[in-house]
This record gives sequence, C-alpha cells and structure tokens, in this order.
Amino acid sequence: MEFTIHTLETAPEASKEALIHAKETFGIIPNLEGILAEAPAALKGGMALWDLFATSSLAPIEQQIVYLTANYEHDCRYCMAAHSGLA
Repeated sequence: MEFTIHTLETAPEASKEALIHAKETFGIIPNLEGILAEAPAALKGGMALWDLFATSSLAPIEQQIVYLTANYEHDCRYCMAAHSGLA
C-alpha cells in the first residue's frame, strides 16, 4: 500500500492548519503528519494528543523516553529514529 505524503501545497484544505502547527512544533512537517493529512480528523487528533502530552508533569526528556518505549515495543524503527533526535 502506498500513501501520499502531503505538503502544505497538496494537503486537503481541512488539514492545512494542523500541518502548519506540525511545522511550527517540529520545525518540519514529519512524514507521518504528511500522510495523516489525508484524514484531517486523524491529523488533528494526533496533534492534539501530542500537545496534551506536552502539558503532562513529565519533563520533555521523560516524555521522549515514553515515546521511545512505545516505539520500541511496536518495533517502529522510523519512530525510534525520529524520537531519538527529539530526546
């Protein structure tokens, strides 16, 4: 199965605000968010969860440890690389 990795130029109108938020948050539009742009509700939900977790009592490095643990358990090498860079 192939997925379209959207940019601000190709994304559905309903996803553009969330993609802008992703770019402001991460400095780039990660591929995952570019793919999720095809389903605006999924993209918005994912970004909302990211923002909500960022307000937790965990320090930023501890948050990344949680993400890395989940990535390891799901054997997601792509995610491991991305969150290692954020840690």
